[in-house]
Amino acid sequence: LPLPIISLSLPKSATTTTRMYFSCGNLTTAHTNRPFATTRIGDCMRDNFLNGTSPFHGCETNVRTNEVVNVWTDIGIPDEYCFY
Repeated sequence: LPLPIISLSLPKSATTTTRMYFSCGNLTTAHTNRPFATTRIGDCMRDNFLNGTSPFHGCETNVRTNEVVNVWTDIGIPDEYCFY
């Protein structure tokens, strides 16, 4: 499959299982938060959208290993922003 893979999904739609599946294949994955960061993927993407930059700019790496994320799951923000 071409990378990156972005799983566009709603809450409670097997996003954790999807992340685990691709992790077993040794792909770098992100689920809800950027890997090893407190920033949610959706917050990073929303901020980039509002600033007119690429959606994954600054969100695309594991903050501990600096590996580029290959698979994104659960990228929405269900709170007051409702950004999916």
